[in-house]
Amino acid sequence: MKIYLKEIEENEMTRSKEKRKKITKIIVCPILSKFPIEYIENLKYQDEKYLSYNYIIEQNGNIVNIIPEEEVAYSTSCFDINFESISIAICIQSKKDKINDKEEEGLINLLKYLINKYNLKVKEDIFLLYNLLCTREFEYYIDNYFEFKDILINLTKNKRKLL
Repeated sequence: MKIYLKEIEENEMTRSKEKRKKITKIIVCPILSKFPIEYIENLKYQDEKYLSYNYIIEQNGNIVNIIPEEEVAYSTSCFDINFESISIAICIQSKKDKINDKEEEGLINLLKYLINKYNLKVKEDIFLLYNLLCTREFEYYIDNYFEFKDILINLTKNKRKLL
């Protein structure tokens, strides 16, 4: 698995450089943008929306680390959640999109890596954004939740093969 590093610069709205104390969960979030890194970088020019992620899975399956794991990312509107979670954004074009095979493969590889690194449990510590905040931004996986569960089941089946 290759992780590309493209750290965004420090600023109040996306990367405060605050350190987290522990990691207890992984949050999988949608991002409605063809160019998510540029979108997030441009948020530093406004003062109404805090938003960032530790990782972005691009549509070609590339895994991009934009905020180091030890730093807080603003994937939710709840700072308590942000301070103890790693966030992974998946690029979609509409709320009704299903992720493609390359994105799914990138997500699975990254989840395997993070689960092993932080000794997390698949069934208890990985969440869709909806599970925490009841937001409908990832409609396909809310309306077809079994498909997201299938991704998690594939992680548990291959537990011995985790990276």
